[in-house]
Order: sequence, then C-alpha cells, then structure tokens
Amino acid sequence: MSTQDEIVDPSSPLTEASPTPRTKKKQKQVFFFLSFVFVLVLSLLVILNSLVSVFKAVGLNGKVGSVLQFQVLAIASLFFLYSALVLFMNLKNSLSLPKVVLDLIVLFGFVEEFNIGCT
Repeated sequence: MSTQDEIVDPSSPLTEASPTPRTKKKQKQVFFFLSFVFVLVLSLLVILNSLVSVFKAVGLNGKVGSVLQFQVLAIASLFFLYSALVLFMNLKNSLSLPKVVLDLIVLFGFVEEFNIGCT
C-alpha cells in the first residue's frame, strides 16, 4: 500500500492546520496595531486627566499643582504624537517620516519622563 492510498484520520494531531507565515504576519500586525491604539488611548486619558487637574488647580489658586500637571501634559503629548504618527503611517501609507524622527520623538518622551525628579 503506497503512502498516497493511506487514509488519514482527521482528528490526528499531524493533520491540524499549522499557522502559515501569512497568518503569523497578520497576527503580528494586529498585535502591533492594538499596542499602539492602547498607547494612544492611554496617553489621551492622561492628557485629559492633566487638563482637568490644571483647571482645578487654577480654580483653587494652586500654583505648584498646575506647574506639575503641565509637565505631565507635555510628556503625555509626546507619547500621543508618537503613537498617532506610527498608526497614521501604517494605516494610510501616505505619510512617510524617517524612522529616526519617530525614534527621536519617543526618546524625548522617555527623557522627560525619567528626568522629572532631577534638577
């Protein structure tokens, strides 16, 4: 009996469909998209929270609270800009920025984030 004539059991683990390279690439694209959407939404929420805190501090004549919130607002805006540009570049393909520009934006964000307490 030749191998072509053998009947293969469909429940056999050997007959399960293994993910094709195209499926893996699609999964990576979905993960990539969702991670940047998450960063975009999170940074937007931080921006809104910071704006609310600034207006509360101004209403209570709190000078220190508003200054601290402006710094948080700047950092969150950098991450928002970075994630929005990456998503826009990958979805529309009409905007083409060098990767160095995007890296510079996110570098500024991290430098500002971790330089808050250093004076």
